[in-house]
Amino acid sequence: TQTVTLTGETWNSAVVNGTNFTAGTHFTVVNVPAGLTMVIQKTSANVATVSFTGNAAAHALANSVSTVQITWLGAATQNVLPVNITGLNGQNLSVNFVDPGGVVWSGLTFVEAAANDGSITATQTVSLTVDSWNTGIANGTPLTNGTHYTVANVPAGLTMVITKNSATQVTVSFTGNAAAHANANDVTNVQITYLNAAVNSGNASGNAGLNGINLTLDFNDPPTAAYSATTFAEAVANDGSITQTRTITLTGETWNSAVVNGTNFTAGTHFTVVNVPAGLTMVIQKTSANVATVSFTGNAAAHANANDISTVQITWLGAATQNVLPTNFTGLNGVNVTLDFNDPPPATAIYSGTTFPEAFANNGSISATQTITLTGNTWNSVVANGTNFTLGTHFTAANVPAGLTMVIQKTSANVATVSIMGNAAAHDIANSVANVQITFLNAAVQSGLASGITGLNGQNVAINFLANVTQPRVLAISNFLPSGGYRGVRVMLSGSGFTGTTSVRFGRFPAQSFNVLSDGYLEAVLDTTDGSSIEVISPLGTVQAFGFSYQAAPPRTTVVTGISPLQLTFGASILLTGTNFTGATQVLIGGVPVQSFTVESDAQIRIVVGGVPINDIIQVFTNQPNTVTVATSFGGLGVQYLRDQPPVLVSVLPNNLAASGDDVQLTLSGFNFI
Repeated sequence: TQTVTLTGETWNSAVVNGTNFTAGTHFTVVNVPAGLTMVIQKTSANVATVSFTGNAAAHALANSVSTVQITWLGAATQNVLPVNITGLNGQNLSVNFVDPGGVVWSGLTFVEAAANDGSITATQTVSLTVDSWNTGIANGTPLTNGTHYTVANVPAGLTMVITKNSATQVTVSFTGNAAAHANANDVTNVQITYLNAAVNSGNASGNAGLNGINLTLDFNDPPTAAYSATTFAEAVANDGSITQTRTITLTGETWNSAVVNGTNFTAGTHFTVVNVPAGLTMVIQKTSANVATVSFTGNAAAHANANDISTVQITWLGAATQNVLPTNFTGLNGVNVTLDFNDPPPATAIYSGTTFPEAFANNGSISATQTITLTGNTWNSVVANGTNFTLGTHFTAANVPAGLTMVIQKTSANVATVSIMGNAAAHDIANSVANVQITFLNAAVQSGLASGITGLNGQNVAINFLANVTQPRVLAISNFLPSGGYRGVRVMLSGSGFTGTTSVRFGRFPAQSFNVLSDGYLEAVLDTTDGSSIEVISPLGTVQAFGFSYQAAPPRTTVVTGISPLQLTFGASILLTGTNFTGATQVLIGGVPVQSFTVESDAQIRIVVGGVPINDIIQVFTNQPNTVTVATSFGGLGVQYLRDQPPVLVSVLPNNLAASGDDVQLTLSGFNFI
């Protein structure tokens, strides 16, 4: 029996394992000797066993046949038609008969190895039924070509080896690799001629069927690889990236099963690649048993059309495929891959408009804005959206009328907004200009080359003023800020006709002071008010605005927060620190007035200590309105009054002279009498 094993396909699952395929339904066969019937049994999902039943009518050695052929029909296989399975149909099978007392060949066909490299690993045996092999040849050693046999028609690159196994059996094998080993190079007439020295009888020709037998060497076409395409086009983003992928499909072989589907082949282990542009990395993923997908990650540093490359080459290594070395494939290695880059689209700038009309206020201001939109480039990413470009760094502007300033703000990555601030000094219709020009500098754009953007520079921008119309001056208050406050707050009034103002009142009370800043602005300082109105009187008349709210100012506190030195004695000079000392009228140390004090600043006052304290409180009193005196304790400041001081006499009453011997009652005043 012989077996037929499928790889990459299975036998029809409708045929149960252990049952026979049906001739005429699953296969046909020709050239079977009369008396024999071929039987093919499905052994497993991908193995079938071929055998013969019956007895050949003619079965001498001369009746041997080597042209028995099985043709498998479509019903035999599960998915792939038999005609599309390499090596299934068209195989010549041999039925070798033996003359009584002759020779038995195990087979007459030698099939190329699965590596498809021209080698042959199949062997056949030759057994003698009457004679025996020369006893002078030790078992396990080869017969000598030219001494024991000759052989004809062995393909170049192969060498036949005949090894003695036992007294009656030798094994025929081949070493080397056939130089030409496509299917078309099959050989069917390899013949061994055994010489007399090969057999013990000394008569090789007396062994019927030993010589004159044609052996067949059956080669297979090499597996092939097909690229779905060999050109990879740059992505639409024109940023040097490549999003296209290509597949490589193997026929007659598979990728290495150790590489899991969906994972990547390893560069240096499974393949190498040359001439990939800087910035790109080739990635090859195993998609299925016989399909790999080629892609690129990253961005090519140089990706203009002139940077196209057509010499990217993948060299597959031995670890990439299952049985056949990549060098033995047709179309796998040595394929040039092309990377097709595109020149970037031309960069352009579009102004939404080039005319800026004067505002209706007819005061030389411009309220209109225009935008500049870039295509094929962007504004410098260092400039944050919503911030202004810097004059002299990012742009210059020529012929802008005096009093006006051009401001350009980055609105988004590719949009900038041009506005004009201020008031033109001369803004009659005759002062209109049509040659204002913005020149963007390289720092303004991401590419660093402003001159490469069509329409960005060299645009004439017009500023059109209205005819001046003399308007009568009107005294008016349009707004005031803040809307309320306490005494001393500064209130800014905006409006018109303030020039020559003679009086400003809050309610019925005059402002502490006022200052006319311009005809449209006036500043007044609140003293007090009895209402919500603000009144301005000028040569143009009187005008009032309402809604101002008077707020009482929070009281100020006069408080001692520090004292130096901390030990107090009568007559000592002490420095007090604190707040709101201006206008001080009295200073008490322990409830006793000091001898004297001097206000050095609002935060410092120097005193001369008076008599013995009657409590531990320090207080400073002032004549300032809305001011509260807050007492501070000795303990809070760490103050100590030294009491063991000598008495001090300040005065004696009465102070007139008395006669000697008179009894006089005196009143003595001073300190430390106790």
